[in-house]
Amino acid sequence: MTTPIAPHDIDEPASSDSGAPEEHSHKVDPGILRDLLEESRRLRADVVARSETQRKFTRMALAAVVVTIMLLGIQLTILLQNRRTSAETRAVIRENASTSQQIADCTTAGGRCFEEGSKRSAERTQGQIRAQTEIAVCQRFSTTEDQLRKCVSSALNVVEAPAAPSAGDAPR
Repeated sequence: MTTPIAPHDIDEPASSDSGAPEEHSHKVDPGILRDLLEESRRLRADVVARSETQRKFTRMALAAVVVTIMLLGIQLTILLQNRRTSAETRAVIRENASTSQQIADCTTAGGRCFEEGSKRSAERTQGQIRAQTEIAVCQRFSTTEDQLRKCVSSALNVVEAPAAPSAGDAPR
């Protein structure tokens, strides 16, 4: 650090350590001092401006880092949710595969379920045709509904259920 120059030092000759004036006299031009002072002020203003610019840049860099961390956090959250959803979807697909297989077995000719259903339907249809035939035959010989029912049941080998008691026959 340099010692500031006082105004009385400008015009006076510099002295040596012994106190005697030196042969060379140094005079400082006041214009040069003003120019130096002005340049010093400009340099200080530049340093302050650069410092402020550096602070702004640091703040922007910090904001970018924070935003990046937030985006990474969001991305990680989405990744974990997708992973969980994919696992759930795979489980549903496995469950649906069995159901789809059963549906295909029951709706495709040649499938065990399809063939069993076809057989049951054929048996029911034959039973209905037989019952209609027996009803037609029994109608020729029956005069009452009770006789018709007994005739059809006998022909079809059906055991009749006992008649439900009427409200007047209920036990007391």
